[in-house]
Amino acid sequence: MSLRMLFLDMDPGVDDAIAIIFASASRKFSVLGISTVAGNAPIEDTTENARRLVDFLRMETTVFKGASKPLVRPHEIAYWLPGEKRVVPARETQRPDGGVPFHGEKGLGDTRLPRSRSSLRKVSGPEAIVQAARKDPEAVTLVATGPLTNVAIALLLEPKLPTLLSKLVVMGGAYGKTRFGTGNITENAEFNVYCDPEAAKIVFEGFAGAVCVGLDVTADPQNMLYERDVGRFRNGRKASLARSLIGYDLRTYGRFEAHDPLALYYAYDSSAFRTVRARVEVGTTGALRGHTNAKARTAKNGQLIATKVDFERFRKDLFAEINVPQKD
Repeated sequence: MSLRMLFLDMDPGVDDAIAIIFASASRKFSVLGISTVAGNAPIEDTTENARRLVDFLRMETTVFKGASKPLVRPHEIAYWLPGEKRVVPARETQRPDGGVPFHGEKGLGDTRLPRSRSSLRKVSGPEAIVQAARKDPEAVTLVATGPLTNVAIALLLEPKLPTLLSKLVVMGGAYGKTRFGTGNITENAEFNVYCDPEAAKIVFEGFAGAVCVGLDVTADPQNMLYERDVGRFRNGRKASLARSLIGYDLRTYGRFEAHDPLALYYAYDSSAFRTVRARVEVGTTGALRGHTNAKARTAKNGQLIATKVDFERFRKDLFAEINVPQKD
């Protein structure tokens, strides 16, 4: 069976890390590269996290450092306010009183991995995306689970990128197609799109047919993992790491929101999803910053918005792949 070629654009991130573990464990994927972006944590942390994960998981792939901030605005991260039980965005230099970075101080909760040993390539994240697409035209699926800064820059570098890629799958947006499709960082916006709305606007205007796995699916409590699920992980290297990462979210928030693994799962098994077609318009200013307005279900040049997923199938495949013993 030929492997599906993946390129991952990410901001690890607890749920990004679970997606990386899933991708590394899967017998369906060949991960060509991972580009990092500032999002859940500053770029130095997301890049180091990706490198540590690649080393720990013994992946034969390369990490490429991407954008350190959004296209036209400062980088903000999500802070959890335990006393108020809500999330607010803020610059790292303007940390709110009592605020805790949603993904932990360095992005991987309280999981500590050995420092990375590999050296970084001089090629930037956006350049690496373009190179992978040009090398294997119409064969590479790009899964983007952070702010879309790198993808927007790659599109500006190579306007033919949408036709060079096999598919673009985005974790981001809240489209109002289900009752869960509302904001998680503001009333109107999902974090990834809020973080860099100008980049999201460029990407959605350039990529007709992009698949959007947003909060309409991932914010549904039925599509999350809970304490009862953790016992299904065994004791291998990948399973133990997944248990540690998910455990942080369970202890802190009482649940694991599987945003990024679900986006990856679309590349794994698209038949598990139900989608509608709509043209996405992105707000960039004021209260509508990061708002994703999905218009016209029948828009021929629009995006595919995920509205439902067979989560039991996802759960079964996630545990089946991650629990396969890894050879030393």
